[in-house]
Amino acid sequence: MTTVNKRAHNRRIFLKGLGGALVAAPFLPSVHERWAKAQGVPANKPIRSVIYFTHNGCITDYWFPTKESGPLDAEALAGTTLEPLTPYVNKLCFPRGLKAYNSYGEIQTVDPHDQAMGSKLTCATIDPDGSRYATSHSIDHEIAKQINPGGAAPLVLSVSGGSGTNIKDVMSFSAPGVAYPAISNPQTVYNNLTNLLGSGSGEPTPDDYRLKRGKGIADLIRGDLEALQRIDMSKRDRQRVQDWLDLITDVTGPVQVAAGCTADNATALGVTSDAVKAVSGGGFQSSGTVSGSADMMFKLMALTMMCDQNRSFIFTYPGYFTFNWDGIVHEKDHHGLSHRVGSAAVGGPCYTDSSGRSSVELLHEIDAWFVGKYLKLIETLDSIDEGDSKLLDNCLVTWTQEISDGAAHNTNNQPMIIAGSGGGYIKQGVIVQLDSRAADRGKSTYECGPNDTDEDAGFSSGSNTGNVPINKLWVTIANATGCKAPDGGPMTHWGQFDSRNLDAGITNPGELDALRA
Repeated sequence: MTTVNKRAHNRRIFLKGLGGALVAAPFLPSVHERWAKAQGVPANKPIRSVIYFTHNGCITDYWFPTKESGPLDAEALAGTTLEPLTPYVNKLCFPRGLKAYNSYGEIQTVDPHDQAMGSKLTCATIDPDGSRYATSHSIDHEIAKQINPGGAAPLVLSVSGGSGTNIKDVMSFSAPGVAYPAISNPQTVYNNLTNLLGSGSGEPTPDDYRLKRGKGIADLIRGDLEALQRIDMSKRDRQRVQDWLDLITDVTGPVQVAAGCTADNATALGVTSDAVKAVSGGGFQSSGTVSGSADMMFKLMALTMMCDQNRSFIFTYPGYFTFNWDGIVHEKDHHGLSHRVGSAAVGGPCYTDSSGRSSVELLHEIDAWFVGKYLKLIETLDSIDEGDSKLLDNCLVTWTQEISDGAAHNTNNQPMIIAGSGGGYIKQGVIVQLDSRAADRGKSTYECGPNDTDEDAGFSSGSNTGNVPINKLWVTIANATGCKAPDGGPMTHWGQFDSRNLDAGITNPGELDALRA
């Protein structure tokens, strides 16, 4: 790429990030007026949605806090799988009592994993016969379409083995029946950022140096605007160009997020060419790949936010791998353990490994590893200053799981956490009970665990409470990021249905008011 073309490319990136309305504002008086009135809005602190997703549920009565509602404190997490999150109790919110409805109710005439994946973020039916893909786009794409710079697609990430197109690997859909698989190679994500960091291929341009010094958007296009002003034009048009420059300068200022998009900051974060190469490739489950790749993806996610290249993210792990890293040595894959029998069979003798550990013990070990990675993600985001707040404070990092308990395959009483307040939109340091019938902790240990009496796996580990439709959570998160309904007001609906009656459509619209700060 020539120097001239590269400079033009950089400008296009930043103009695209500004959005068509801002660029056109000086030439559209009504738009200009709206932007002028909105200058008090912290446009340099966008709100980001991050969905952290894990498969196969969890051992719920070890996972959930020990109380159902009220202030979240260290005591509520003591002795649970989530105890490592204690340092962040003031930045966590636990929405209790949510259910992810799917298109086949509780009868589960179609594989329950396929149902859960297809309906989780779409709240829509799935194709029961073919691909089993969702019949609508997912909430990550809706958020991206509405708030991403230039309407860019969301950034969906995984680790080695998590980029397949089978429905058991896919939960993001860009359109009805169109899967949006994850990127599992950190090198791919890094390559998409290097041009902005001034470390791409080719000779650095003046624009690269300006970016590395943290200059604002106006600095990148000032020369073009000044050249435009030298053209013979009417006084009115000349004023319009000046208004354009003034508006961009006033609205964006030094652009704090873009100013963080530097090679030096990337290095400080641990994102270097060598570090990325060390965890990229090498084959599925190679030494350090799954764990190290996840940590690097978290850093790349943070850097993407600092460059304001995306505001809608998903991070997901594969659901069918065997844990053999970070001191964990298992003989059966995660899915088989979640069934308690060591395979995909439904029912049968409880599994114990060669050292005598039960499936519940092994699953608890997996759950704890996922907690450690969630902690790593929020630690990474909370380590980065964004003005008078942290990057985490301007995010909603939602941990949602495929199903609630792996033996029962239930989708009610969903284990969920939200880290960050979305710029003050969501309550923090609290457990919020959303169901009028208290959502309990479930009975996961009643299947092949210390409370089991018959040593056979079954379906008694689920619970009947916790049936508030998850649609309302996605509406709340979308509104927190700045999404709007078609009429310009807040979103009230998401998905095709929110109960076991598909024909009823959305019966309970609106946000989860109890979560609002």
